[in-house]
Amino acid sequence: ISGAGAIFLESWNGGSPTAPQYVQGPTSITIEPVNGGNPTGDGYFQITRNLNLNNFANVEVTAREGAGNAVGVFSVIFYNDNGGAPGAEGIYTFTASEFSGGLTTRSLSLATPTLTVGSFDPTDVRYWGMDGDQSDPINSFRFEFDNVQLTPVPEPGVLALLALGGGLLCWRRLRQSN
Repeated sequence: ISGAGAIFLESWNGGSPTAPQYVQGPTSITIEPVNGGNPTGDGYFQITRNLNLNNFANVEVTAREGAGNAVGVFSVIFYNDNGGAPGAEGIYTFTASEFSGGLTTRSLSLATPTLTVGSFDPTDVRYWGMDGDQSDPINSFRFEFDNVQLTPVPEPGVLALLALGGGLLCWRRLRQSN
């Protein structure tokens, strides 16, 4: 997922100019790096981006849990518009321990959010963001995110071509074996 209008809020916007709570690198975003004396905190960020989630099957995250991480889960959250501010939410939660060690990729189905808040409409997403453990905002959230991606649903025409190609391969094998 990419988009203009990244807004880092709460503790991720804290720290000093020489030790920010987040670092945007050429290939990744690091959230609350352990070095630099950053304070602990939950934090979140939001990006303004119009999306229709009905066009996608999964949300995929590639990340690495940092030393000192104390949150058990983090969420990717999609928001509807509420008069220029985030409104109803579709929340997809990942278990932090799944990302221990090196960079790890995990995927969740967009058909089954962990939680919805309000009358969430997946066809009218205006913002998306990431949040640390909402149930325990005091704990330190330390992660490096390499990629957050939505997996598109194949178009019906593509599915039909795949089925036709598979059918032709089966027919050819049957014909050659006889």
